[in-house]
Amino acid sequence: MRIILPIITAISFSCLFNPAGSTAGDEQPAVPIENRWEIQFPDNDTLKSYARFLDQFGIELGVRHKNEVTYLRNFSAGQPDVYRRPANEEKRLYWNWREGELEDADLDLFKRAGIETEGKTVLHFYPEMMEQRLRLLERDFRGREVSAIKKTRFAVRRQGDEFSFYVVDQEVTASGAP
Repeated sequence: MRIILPIITAISFSCLFNPAGSTAGDEQPAVPIENRWEIQFPDNDTLKSYARFLDQFGIELGVRHKNEVTYLRNFSAGQPDVYRRPANEEKRLYWNWREGELEDADLDLFKRAGIETEGKTVLHFYPEMMEQRLRLLERDFRGREVSAIKKTRFAVRRQGDEFSFYVVDQEVTASGAP
């Protein structure tokens, strides 16, 4: 199992940044999503399958160098599309790896695109619609108010050539325990 943070052995991925304005739909969370969310990915996935996963959900990879972010997208095409923009323009939720083997897959994708990553942290940028989908999954898992949730662990399930997110478990705050 691999885990990715913002928020792939076990791969863990956590949320790093929840930009201002992306908390829409959260009713006074006890723990912000960058500390609350974790995503686990299945082991033994191929680079081709991982590229399909990224494309299916519109996830872009990026590395920051000084005040600019270099992004990759459209991974299934063989050589990903590359674009750059100023780091201060980025408003999406982004994540990085905490542990696991898929971090190497990210580095391979950058290598295919001819982008140097040495000494840089690879980030995953989730589109707003994916952030909202994760919020709904979190809320619907046990019907808890977000103010009662300390940690939500999501996982990715493969169904044929498609992927889906689901909630594995949640930890509640002391005030949210039944």
